[in-house]
Amino acid sequence: MAQPFKTPSTEKRSSSEAKWSSTNNEARTIMEKEAVARERKTERLKAQRLAMEAETPEVEVAKATVRKPRAKAAKKGVGSR
Repeated sequence: MAQPFKTPSTEKRSSSEAKWSSTNNEARTIMEKEAVARERKTERLKAQRLAMEAETPEVEVAKATVRKPRAKAAKKGVGSR
């Protein structure tokens, strides 16, 4: 005779599997809470930065001049005979 199909909910789990599942669920919950908190903090800091930028007058920054590399000094006494 064929045995009936056991679903995970009706199948009894071992003690170690139950602990693993519990730990896994708790870890996932903590990570999700941290992700939400990180997103909120990012949005809050972005709003503060935009507010600060709106309050401060724009200061024109002078572009740095590009310097040409100096020519290497000729070595005295090398290659001349």
